[in-house]
Amino acid sequence: MAQVMKMLRRDTARRGGGLAALRLRAMQQVDQQAEAVRLAHLTPGAGQMWVYGEKARQAQACLQAGPAAKSQQYPLVAARAAVMGCALLEAAGQILRRYQQWVVLAAVVEREREAAKARIRLARSQKALGAIVAETLDALDMLRMAEGNEIPLP
Repeated sequence: MAQVMKMLRRDTARRGGGLAALRLRAMQQVDQQAEAVRLAHLTPGAGQMWVYGEKARQAQACLQAGPAAKSQQYPLVAARAAVMGCALLEAAGQILRRYQQWVVLAAVVEREREAAKARIRLARSQKALGAIVAETLDALDMLRMAEGNEIPLP
């Protein structure tokens, strides 16, 4: 916590603004750590985000089609199947399981982020802000290092 307080004070001293500026910096730190957690579990980039969404959409449609599903209809699922050496429906299931793990992780990260920001808004001292930020950064760091099966359900 001492290190977090030092960083908050140093940043605030440069910018001025007292407790309001400390709150803003604290929220920025929480947002940055939340993004670090997300990036530890997926490939960054706007194009990649589209691919993840489209892959999940194709996997869902493929599973709904069942045995009638054809590789040409679901190229992103087919790409996974080819690389993994498995059937199209199996690849679709893998994609959806991973997507569901990501949704759970995103929900946990968002809960931590939003709760911290709510507490930061109510904090009445530098010490309280430092404690909130330190606690939140620790919790988010645990999520950053977690594997899919270690992610706590919301």
